[in-house]
Amino acid sequence: MSRTVTYARADARRLLRSRRVWAAAALLALMFLPSMPAVADPERRPIGELLLVIPFDLLTFALVVVAAVGYGAVAGQRGTVQFRLGLGGTRRELVAGTALARATATALVLVGALAAAQVVVVQNYGAPYAVAYWTMGAWLVLYGVVWTAVAVGYAAAFRSPYQSLAALAGTYVVFSSNYGVWGAVIRPLFALLATGSTSVPAYEVLANAPLWLRVVERLNPIRDLWLALRWSVGVAGPGTAVGNPFAHALGAVVLVLFGAVPLLVGSRRFERADLGSEARGFRLALVARFREAAGRFVPSAARAGREPTETASSRSHRRLVARADLRHALQNRIVLAGVGLALLLGGPSVWQQTASSTVFEVSEQLVRVPGRLVLPLVALGVAVGHRAVVGKHLAGTAQFVLSTNGTRQDLFAGTVIARLTVVLGTALALLAVAWVLATVRLGALYPGAIAAGTLWIVAYATLWTSLTVSASAVAATRYRSLAAIFGAFLLFSTGVGLWGSVVRPLVAYPITGRFESGLVPNRDWPAWFHAVDHLNPFVSLETLKGGLYAAAGHGTQTAPSLPLVGYSAVVVVLFVLGALAVGLRRFESRPLG
Repeated sequence: MSRTVTYARADARRLLRSRRVWAAAALLALMFLPSMPAVADPERRPIGELLLVIPFDLLTFALVVVAAVGYGAVAGQRGTVQFRLGLGGTRRELVAGTALARATATALVLVGALAAAQVVVVQNYGAPYAVAYWTMGAWLVLYGVVWTAVAVGYAAAFRSPYQSLAALAGTYVVFSSNYGVWGAVIRPLFALLATGSTSVPAYEVLANAPLWLRVVERLNPIRDLWLALRWSVGVAGPGTAVGNPFAHALGAVVLVLFGAVPLLVGSRRFERADLGSEARGFRLALVARFREAAGRFVPSAARAGREPTETASSRSHRRLVARADLRHALQNRIVLAGVGLALLLGGPSVWQQTASSTVFEVSEQLVRVPGRLVLPLVALGVAVGHRAVVGKHLAGTAQFVLSTNGTRQDLFAGTVIARLTVVLGTALALLAVAWVLATVRLGALYPGAIAAGTLWIVAYATLWTSLTVSASAVAATRYRSLAAIFGAFLLFSTGVGLWGSVVRPLVAYPITGRFESGLVPNRDWPAWFHAVDHLNPFVSLETLKGGLYAAAGHGTQTAPSLPLVGYSAVVVVLFVLGALAVGLRRFESRPLG
């Protein structure tokens, strides 16, 4: 036990020096706290309702901290593990100490965010409601600790930090209600086993659901947490306790086991793992793979080490790089994991969106279909783009490609083409499935909607992939590339980012007379406001989507004006060209030694 505490202290000191952890804590604060003054409004929301609204955001935002704290917890430091174990102790104690330190870090960050949020609650509601508030807070801290245990378990089980991160993201996607995998895949699968049909009965209260469905729902740790949290807040403060205490206790056990089992399995795998460093071997394999892919397209004189008798055109060099990089990308486990994650996220969402509905009109359903692919495209773009250029620089493949008489511009352009091919290919494949499902399940073919949605997806994928690849060209390391990508997403996102919680309220202040987070602009607002707001390329993309669907005959009452659609298209094009120009300029000025 003393050795476990020693390992925990050593890892805690390492976490205190980690810029990634501090950045994640700052990111959580930026995503969560700016919206609190608007959310904690006693005129619209009583305190009992507020205590159930706060967890909605933190259940997702907490995973940012968990990913930063758990990333590379064991897999990322295998080169130093031999030294630590040489001081005495076992591998199991090392994993336990790491888990203790990481769970403590996650808990402290969440407690800090909750404490800051309670200051807002006291200011707006005039009382702390401490018992009910910190009952809710205790469940959220437990939630973060459990997910940290999962992350550390994955880090111990897998050799690569990327593999552990992909496993963590995939696990969250399966259990979270935000992405439809549980509702579109897991529930129907259990329904088929229990009833012989994939139809899942609807229910308002879980207690009224069939027994088999109640058991299945209790296998979801996130749902267990939510049900137990709601019951506990009802017992501790204003509101009504809903549910059976015994059932909630069993749900809490499932939640704890959800964290304990991956940690134990990861610890056992780590005990049997070979701790030899494979970093150099991986890098050499990466260079060899790229050389093999590129060698098929390099002129024979260059392959023989002689000066080519005839300089190949810039276009041929770009084709060379694009083909070689495409082949390399399709063999890269991170890219393949990104494709798999996009399919996992997009498939169930598309299936749910294309179902016939009595709530939404057909036009509204068709407009929503491409939006279901936004999150898969974001995840895929990060996986495909964040190492696109910096990965070649670090692995030495940039020097090899340039030695074939090409230029950095050729290397950059070929890389952009290859990465766009991967993202667009995946996006269009998902969209094709979506349109087939929409045609079959809605009972008609809608060519205008298909054309509008396809054009919009191409625009979105092109913009996001250009941004991620350019970030990899600007950054000196893949970690800085990821930081730049997530920083851009945090800035421009209108839902969880700074644009919706800070930038837009500041711009709208002369109109509204107050700082209102999360406001939705009115189409009758001044043209200057829309011009400033649409400098955000993602806002422009949404306006462009509305214009495309309106042109196809599937517009809504809030369809944008033609001048605003044209302005949005110009913003999107200029943003793509600007991002690529900045990335290329930075890449051309960096030494490759």
